[in-house]
Amino acid sequence: MRNALLVNPVFPPSYWSYSYALEFVGKKASIPPLGLLTVASMFPDDWSLRLVDMNVRPLHDEDLAWADAVFTSSMIVQRDSLFDVVQRCRRAGVPVVAGGPHPTAHHAGIQAEFEPGEGVDHFVLGEVEAIFPAFLEDLRKGIAKPLYGPAEKPEVATTPVPRFDLIDPDDYGSMALQYSRGCPFDCEFCDITALYGRRPRTKSPEQMVVELEAVYRTGWRGSLFLVDDNFIGNKRNALQLLEAVKKWQEAHGYPFSFMTEASVNLAKIPELLRAMQESGFTMVFLGIESPGEAALEKTSKGQNLGQGEEAGSFLQRAVHTLQAHGMEVSSLASMATRSSIPTCASPARRGFRWRWQVCSRHSKAPGCTRGWLARGGFGRPPPAATPRSI
Repeated sequence: MRNALLVNPVFPPSYWSYSYALEFVGKKASIPPLGLLTVASMFPDDWSLRLVDMNVRPLHDEDLAWADAVFTSSMIVQRDSLFDVVQRCRRAGVPVVAGGPHPTAHHAGIQAEFEPGEGVDHFVLGEVEAIFPAFLEDLRKGIAKPLYGPAEKPEVATTPVPRFDLIDPDDYGSMALQYSRGCPFDCEFCDITALYGRRPRTKSPEQMVVELEAVYRTGWRGSLFLVDDNFIGNKRNALQLLEAVKKWQEAHGYPFSFMTEASVNLAKIPELLRAMQESGFTMVFLGIESPGEAALEKTSKGQNLGQGEEAGSFLQRAVHTLQAHGMEVSSLASMATRSSIPTCASPARRGFRWRWQVCSRHSKAPGCTRGWLARGGFGRPPPAATPRSI
């Protein structure tokens, strides 16, 4: 029996961490590390697993002494903590395996932060359903390579049910599931299509019902975040899923309230809005980005333009449409272009208050946005806008 320690590095204060709000509701972290919980289900039975979410509790030396190997998954905002985890693994003599969005986008840059031979032992990049078993077999034989990556993007129908038994749900403000990967749009500042492609791949309604049951069996009741980057990327499949979710919710007394992320064109699809409302969706994160038409055109956000209606007015109406269906709307705005700036006051003068979360276009995963790739991409070092402290 080999011991695998799954480690989720610290998520520093940011929009998504809710670091200073969680204490008011008696929680330790926003959502569980769904990627690691999913990977946990890919281990064969001859591995013993533990998970340490460093947003819930510290990583102790005793954890590292127990482990035969440490597996991490991280985003760019966890960069500092990942660096520290790798250093501690090295001092403890424990091999470390790294995956997730940030290593996938810039594994060479991560390795360059360490002295030769002192960094990550193995990178397992991208969506790992098809390659993880082969990596574990190579690791068992002692012939594991420094770098593994999938030849193609897997169908998420092959993705196993996450191992929720490895966490205490009461530590979290929300539970999490994933329904789809990929987005049909190609926004200039976004890394999603570079990571997951433009063809949305979805799980079946039956598959999602099994995952809902898995969360339900943990005893969790309350908020459940569908972490898809665009829940309505495949509108037909999303509608089929919602029909199944509505039936499941009704049969179980509506134990979950759902939140997710979607593109603004959701406001133009009344049948989807009704189905989401009837299924128990109470919050949607919209990619509003900017009320400025020039900024939207420059960043390939055509879906946010009003087709004859001024963009700020259309976006205001879209937000009100979702609110009328019982859904709170949150959003992120990118101040990435000069054309965003002079138009920001225009909707406010009409009485609509835009609330901004200002971000760097590279803050999520440097080296993986379309705009960054067009300027040299993976052959360049991380942009100056993304120091380790972001």
